[in-house]
Amino acid sequence: MKTTTNRHTAMVLTAMTICLGICTLAQCADRKIRVYLGTYTRRESRGIYVSDLNMTSGALSEPRLAAATDNPTFLAIHPSGRFLYAAGGAMRIDGKATGLVTAFAMDKTTGKLMQLNRQSSGGRGPCHVVVDANGRCALAANYSSGSIASLPIGPDGKLRPAASVIQHKGSSVNKRRQGGPHAHSINLDRANRFAVAADLGADKLFVYNFDSAKGTLKPHDPPAVKLAPGAGPRHFAFHPSGKFAYVINELDSTITAFAFDAKKGTLAKLPTVSTLPADFKGANTTAEVQVHPSGKFLYGSNRGHDSLAIFAIDSKSGKLTPLGHQPTGGRTPRNFGIDPKGRYILAANQNSNNVVVFQVDQATGKLKPTGSSITVSAPVCVKFHAPVVKPASQPKDIMGVMRSLKAELGMLSSAYPELSGAGDIKIVSAPDGSTHTVAYTNNCTFTGKRGYKDTGANACAVALRVMTGKRYQKDVRHVAMQMPGFNWANLKLVGWTTVHVGKRPTVGFEAQMRKLISEHVSMINALDARSAPK
Repeated sequence: MKTTTNRHTAMVLTAMTICLGICTLAQCADRKIRVYLGTYTRRESRGIYVSDLNMTSGALSEPRLAAATDNPTFLAIHPSGRFLYAAGGAMRIDGKATGLVTAFAMDKTTGKLMQLNRQSSGGRGPCHVVVDANGRCALAANYSSGSIASLPIGPDGKLRPAASVIQHKGSSVNKRRQGGPHAHSINLDRANRFAVAADLGADKLFVYNFDSAKGTLKPHDPPAVKLAPGAGPRHFAFHPSGKFAYVINELDSTITAFAFDAKKGTLAKLPTVSTLPADFKGANTTAEVQVHPSGKFLYGSNRGHDSLAIFAIDSKSGKLTPLGHQPTGGRTPRNFGIDPKGRYILAANQNSNNVVVFQVDQATGKLKPTGSSITVSAPVCVKFHAPVVKPASQPKDIMGVMRSLKAELGMLSSAYPELSGAGDIKIVSAPDGSTHTVAYTNNCTFTGKRGYKDTGANACAVALRVMTGKRYQKDVRHVAMQMPGFNWANLKLVGWTTVHVGKRPTVGFEAQMRKLISEHVSMINALDARSAPK
């Protein structure tokens, strides 16, 4: 099955800086998008399920078992679209109980998942997992032990043992739920520099410095932000602008807004709002929080009131204004997902065993049931197998594309030992936003099979040809490569040739690049005609 428009686009870079005119992403021609559903397997569920959302009608197909696995309660999809990671399950290692994170390879045709390996989550009761923007590392939060961990990811998608395991400390006023730390989620900012872990037991947001290359986490300074006593911070979401962030507090049914300083990695509190109607008197706990791709609306789930709370976001201040509530069509909405275009929301109702589809009013943020609902036992996580594509009318989208390119080049360095520093580029925009310049910082290195080495922009030529669409032939010390990469009209791979200079061929490297470019073809979807290099 084809996937929707991917944010990963190609563009031409050279040893000198290149000014690029604004390009736009085309509207996706595909009418369906794949959805993965995590579950509790305590009852009838057998693991992770997959369904297809019809983007025209808002109808979900009958769920299919993608992988049989134990309690995959939270899922994360690799930025390449080739791998999926699930938090859940447990085993004993060296006589100690530990939770697990499991890596799966995706079958792009059927959506089936093949288990690659499992690693310790660095604690007990893993409840949340994310993958960094470079695809080099998975971060996990462990509720029962109150710890977090970072697990490097190999080029084959397999997880490596944790590079960092950090034990939270703290407690708060709710003796039944907050007698000790309970890490409930961990999220990365847009720049991939800072991680924020929400700890329900400590009533804190712990902030960490993240090193993608090493896959490590270190406490930031200041190391944490305190929430109101008894709030119980659970899940956390950054605003698409990168300027704001929001945490949903499970125990007191509130959402706290923050102004985020992306350079310093600091959070400054803004007003806190209730997720419940003023006249509601019943028991309630909150669960998920997400920002609409447009950045205009925020949604939070109520378990007890069994609704999605809807808020408008002030684009200048980040403050929230309540807009109302939408019943989720079931009981205990533990999680929900917003499709990449922001047209539909899928609510996973854990205790009524159903996933219900709602259409989003793009002007008001209000929700309307599409009439589609599927039965899944204890659904607790919704993940779309597609990247977020923001409306092309927003100039900031181009910077998002540029950041995606930088992340892709960084992944290339991580995957292939012959090349290092390919993602070490800087991005500068013209004051009027008309052009965006990409330049290397000359830290890229190409190392041949027999030890010869070249450093600087020339050394990155091999990597750049994988990412771009123009013919190129350049002497890189002992190797010259000529690669007609992509046909910009239909984005099909149109050819590959290698010219060896001297007596030191790099056949192994060529084979690796063949594989990589083939993977990129499957990732990159239709581009607007204006995307083609002039």
